[in-house]
Amino acid sequence: MERKTKCKTKRQTERGQIRILARALALALGMAGLVGLLASCAAAGAGAATTAAPATTAAAATTAAAATDAAEAATEAPEGDAATEAGAAPDGDSEGSASDAASDAATVDDGAAAAAGEGGDGGLIPIHTSSKLECTATPFVVADKRGFFAEEGLEIVYTGEIPAGGTQLPTVLNGTNDVLDVHPNQFATWIADGAPVKAVELNIVDPPEDVPAEFRHMRLYVAKDAPYASLAELGAEAGIKVNGTVPTCTSFILNSIFTHNGLDSGKLEYIQLDSTAASFQALEQGELDAVFIHPPFYYLAEEAGYRLLADSFDAGLGAAAGTYLYAFAEDYIAEHPDNVQLFINAIKKAQKWANENPEEAARLTQEHIQQEVRASHWYYTGDGIPRSYIQPWIDDLVAAGTLEEGQLTVDDLVTFQFEPEKP
Repeated sequence: MERKTKCKTKRQTERGQIRILARALALALGMAGLVGLLASCAAAGAGAATTAAPATTAAAATTAAAATDAAEAATEAPEGDAATEAGAAPDGDSEGSASDAASDAATVDDGAAAAAGEGGDGGLIPIHTSSKLECTATPFVVADKRGFFAEEGLEIVYTGEIPAGGTQLPTVLNGTNDVLDVHPNQFATWIADGAPVKAVELNIVDPPEDVPAEFRHMRLYVAKDAPYASLAELGAEAGIKVNGTVPTCTSFILNSIFTHNGLDSGKLEYIQLDSTAASFQALEQGELDAVFIHPPFYYLAEEAGYRLLADSFDAGLGAAAGTYLYAFAEDYIAEHPDNVQLFINAIKKAQKWANENPEEAARLTQEHIQQEVRASHWYYTGDGIPRSYIQPWIDDLVAAGTLEEGQLTVDDLVTFQFEPEKP
């Protein structure tokens, strides 16, 4: 499937540009309203507190989280990431099924996406992706701004944000975008539904123990005045309400933390919320017992005085607790294997540089998403794709009854055409 962006008529291009501007304006207005609404809710809830100071702190955290959520409005979050993506399902954890994506694909405006940026100028090969105005943008931004894409003869072309309620998948299936990023469990549900996509490289992973804990994939917090001083005390409760949906990175990692520490993960009740800001508010109002969040929100939880009980390292999964993937449509891989290899070459350089220069990587990301960035993820820098980084995510889907035993294997999710397989 060859691109025809150069053949777009002037009328199509103008129409696409108008639609992109309209979507951007709607998103900006909507998020501005959300910030104001959450600030009002937080202020109202402050009256129920015994002292003014904690309520003020909570309101500030909630409002700041809403602002960060606006910046995260895009895809996976985070890591499937928390809360994040205006184009993702609530809490940024799940982007729906492949069958949903197939029906959504017809609604994605190809002309608008092409108008957002026609690649190919200067002899560089364009790689199209969503604009990624959230924390998972870092490898793309670093590869672009540090020249790693250009070194490989590529240029990244951001095609605009995914419309609210949409997913990355249809934009790759219909050729608007070339590459997406996603967690293995969400990716597996797409493939189980028949989506012709394959992962080609690793993105985020959980860092080794000697790396600062701020880079770990997720953290579990309880409110400042919660009666739990430890994970064991929280786990002793009859029922534990936490933000998230099933199956997502949230449920996979937190279930694993409980099981690894001898606690009953069956006690966990996942509550679907619209954002991390909403999760903070629910925690303050006693509607949640704990919140499970991603790096961009750690500082807000700390400033609010929330108590840290565990993080993704406590799942006992090693690097697999953070696994995030880059994927292309199978037909793109078949028709443009050289482009895929060049992308992998560039992104591996970017991930190595980001790990070695986290403050500068955060600054570049902040400039791209136009919101404060104090923390980032940890990225894979090895050679090859370890099966052990992906298999636990499939096993969890089987345990949850989402997949049948043997329905999918790592080979169904990943092609080892570009990076050799590892145990």
